[in-house]
Amino acid sequence: MAVRLSKIAEKDKPIAFVFLYGQPAIRTSNERDYANFDLKNLDMIDVNYDCPLPPRYNK
Repeated sequence: MAVRLSKIAEKDKPIAFVFLYGQPAIRTSNERDYANFDLKNLDMIDVNYDCPLPPRYNK
């Protein structure tokens, strides 16, 4: 993950795509709703520098 983050930081336009693999849960704090993810370990996080969308959306 550190190598990926380094490559992202070196780009002219540093953009990362982060994916969380976990069960989402809605939490309320100060009358605002938040989506929290129950992650058991760091293997449930994926950071990528390539756009996962079709080329027409990769701008």
